[in-house]
Amino acid sequence: MAKVLLIDDNPEVRSLVREALEAFSHVVIETDELTGIIDLVIRESPDVIICDFNMPGKNGYQVFLEIQGIFPQNHFLILTGGAGSSTAYQDDFEKAEAVGITFLRKPLPIGDYHKAVKKALESEKVPAQ
Repeated sequence: MAKVLLIDDNPEVRSLVREALEAFSHVVIETDELTGIIDLVIRESPDVIICDFNMPGKNGYQVFLEIQGIFPQNHFLILTGGAGSSTAYQDDFEKAEAVGITFLRKPLPIGDYHKAVKKALESEKVPAQ
């Protein structure tokens, strides 16, 4: 069992991922915004962070850099429905792939969320770049 912080602005996605992870006894903390994300990580101390790549104001790679720069002990996974069209978006997408961040491409079979969390916990953490 792991404590998972789920960051996604889509309530339907959060509900689906939460239910999938709770079915395997993971504890899920959800948020739909990035305001106060550092305080939330301090307060909840999650084992794994799953963040949507396309969040309002920042993308998942930028969130990774912010969190991992302060809390390198967290495992970090990024949810994505595909790459965006802007050059900056694509650049960060490629940087995230280059440092070894695991991408979970939506839609994902329900059981695969648990498999991804389990694999993250068994692997080394991705260092902040």
